[in-house]
Amino acid sequence: IIKDIKRIIHAMVGARAEDRISTNEVKKHMDRLHASVKKDIPPSALLPPQPKKSSTPAPPLPPRKSPSGEAAEPSLAVVPAVTHRHTKCSGCKQSPIKGIRYLCYKHRDCSWCASCRAQGKQYNDR
Repeated sequence: IIKDIKRIIHAMVGARAEDRISTNEVKKHMDRLHASVKKDIPPSALLPPQPKKSSTPAPPLPPRKSPSGEAAEPSLAVVPAVTHRHTKCSGCKQSPIKGIRYLCYKHRDCSWCASCRAQGKQYNDR
């Protein structure tokens, strides 16, 4: 196989212009080479055909559960305790914010803690 490939490459970029072959001829040689190699590959070594993507949307994810088994709001789900130093909640003025910290996309200097966000205080501020 390697010898065939070297021969095809040499024919493509031969030293003399009259020795060179066209891209169509190269394609024909490569197709023949591919067909001969394909016969030697066992079917188990070939990848299975990939399923076509369907146009139907994926089913929605089930609601998240809290440790007690109750459905929880995504924003109130159990998260590790994180302390956001040098921050203050724009709603309740808690400093530093512990747990989830919500940032305002319009006002970069506004942050809210999870409880103020759950109460909707971010919509009343500013």
